[in-house]
Amino acid sequence: MDTKLLSPALPQELEREIFELAAYCRPLCVPSLMRVAWRVNRWVKPYLFRIVLLLEPPSVETRALKGTASYPCPDDEPFARYLSTPASTFRDSTRDLCLRHVSDEITEYLLSSALNLENLWISPHFSGPLAEMMRSLRLRRLACDLRHMFGPKTPIDFTHPIFSRLTHLEFFDYGAGLKSEFVSGLASLPHLTHLAFNDRTFVASALAVLETCASLRVLIFLTVYRTRESVVDVATAQQLGRDGRFVHMCCFRYIKDWHMGALTGNDYWARAEIFIAKRKAGEVNALEYRIEEDESEKLL
Repeated sequence: MDTKLLSPALPQELEREIFELAAYCRPLCVPSLMRVAWRVNRWVKPYLFRIVLLLEPPSVETRALKGTASYPCPDDEPFARYLSTPASTFRDSTRDLCLRHVSDEITEYLLSSALNLENLWISPHFSGPLAEMMRSLRLRRLACDLRHMFGPKTPIDFTHPIFSRLTHLEFFDYGAGLKSEFVSGLASLPHLTHLAFNDRTFVASALAVLETCASLRVLIFLTVYRTRESVVDVATAQQLGRDGRFVHMCCFRYIKDWHMGALTGNDYWARAEIFIAKRKAGEVNALEYRIEEDESEKLL
């Protein structure tokens, strides 16, 4: 066999760029690309675990992600065997991590391995407080139950290292109500610019948050389930409408939205920013604050 036929026809820099672009755009192809050649294996392997999305048990959302986002889900091979993957792989590669109803064992392994995480979504199903386990992380984005993170009887410590670089925070603390120390704690976070919540009991405290957190550019009340109930009374709505930073956004395909944000940057945060900019420019009624999901998708 002519050995020239086995040699690359393109300069290696260009060849690498092509393979990396293919891996970035179509992560499901990464295992196949890894078999092309050893050099290609080294180039594309980091993209296999750049975004880790674990939903247990597999759900309708999981199947929807397979069909539309083309990204590996936990019941695909070889992606299900996380515990057999060297910790260094997650440390070097993983930047976005979503853990929903995941076992304690896998949660602990991934949080202790993926030390270069920038974006974490984690449901409150770990059996103990997560704060100590998350101490080494330097996140930009975090979505979690803050009370569960520190423990139900432990005050939320806003001086914890997890908050030191945080710009985007979504909290799931249902039914707790926003106490003044919670609001002042949020205001103390040095880089926080985007805040989201999905419990209607917090709406009444949104004004206090906006008044206290001067650096806040976006405050989102996120509706993730369809409901016919009114969210806020008229008086509160009028007050919130006067502050252009508040948005009530409907996002019913929630996990898919998180994934697309990790993959492309097109998520509810980005759509809220566009909506706020349009409102400031006079393209949207200044007192309009609610974005329906169909309208939301048209913003990008």
